[in-house]
Amino acid sequence: MTLMEPFSGLPDRRKGPAQRYGLAQILVMAVCAILCGADNWVEVADWCKDRKEWLSERFGWPLERGRPSHDTFGDLFRVLDARVFEARFRDWIRGLAGLIEGVVAIDGKTLRGSGKKGSNELLHMVTAYAVQSGLSLAQEDTCGKGHELAGMKALLDVLILKGCIVTMDALGCQTELAEKIIARGGDDVLQVKDNPKNLAEALREFFDEGAQAGFGRLPVERCEDTEKDHGRIETRRYTWINDVSWMDKSLRAAWKKLGGVGMIESIRQIGDKVSVDQRYAIGWPRRGRPSRNRRSACLMNVRRRTGGNGCGSSRQ
Repeated sequence: MTLMEPFSGLPDRRKGPAQRYGLAQILVMAVCAILCGADNWVEVADWCKDRKEWLSERFGWPLERGRPSHDTFGDLFRVLDARVFEARFRDWIRGLAGLIEGVVAIDGKTLRGSGKKGSNELLHMVTAYAVQSGLSLAQEDTCGKGHELAGMKALLDVLILKGCIVTMDALGCQTELAEKIIARGGDDVLQVKDNPKNLAEALREFFDEGAQAGFGRLPVERCEDTEKDHGRIETRRYTWINDVSWMDKSLRAAWKKLGGVGMIESIRQIGDKVSVDQRYAIGWPRRGRPSRNRRSACLMNVRRRTGGNGCGSSRQ
């Protein structure tokens, strides 16, 4: 789907000289400029002026009379129905999502400068980010940091995840979200902390016993990486087990699509001080076994995004 397609056919209530430029034409110009870093309508207009030849060549527009002014952009977006624009923009993103592969990270962040610290005015956004391509696929605003779950559900309702691996922090470790991801065609790797508690305890006990006595005949996949920076040496060991037959029946019944469990062990050394931390993850539907490299990449992505606090022990 081209960028012009979703914005074509929008009802245009402008009259007279205001229709000098087509509605879809102005919207596409604005989207291109903002994606290239324009922060306000003056910058949008300047970008269009500098890229006039590219716009004419790429979209076939006759721009002999120049480009819209910053006031034209501002006036149009001031009266544009934001819900209609968002729906059409998401149509375009959905078309792109079919081309997206690899890890899609869903996470919530508070927008800096959106209000006073600690107040309810702060704008909080949940974003679906395609790690490999560096694209933000969709966003949902939420009523504060404590309402991320609703935003995650809304994002999963609109994303096409075929061929993608979705990662989320411990808040997203919900059976409902896991089922949504699989229904949308994706695989999932979800971080586990102490919620749900019974699952966290089962994983902690399983990997602790495995570290001491081994995992028997269960297939184990491992990889390791090391980072050195400013006197800190951090070694991360990733373990993935694709067999969950050891798990209690009630847990397997609750997580019907569960296809494997993983652990990330981080060993950090600063001078003579050494600390060890473990965190755990679950995921992968049984209907298709992803490659070892993809599994390891997802566990690494969970480690980078979730920081140092995870389910399990931390010792020094």
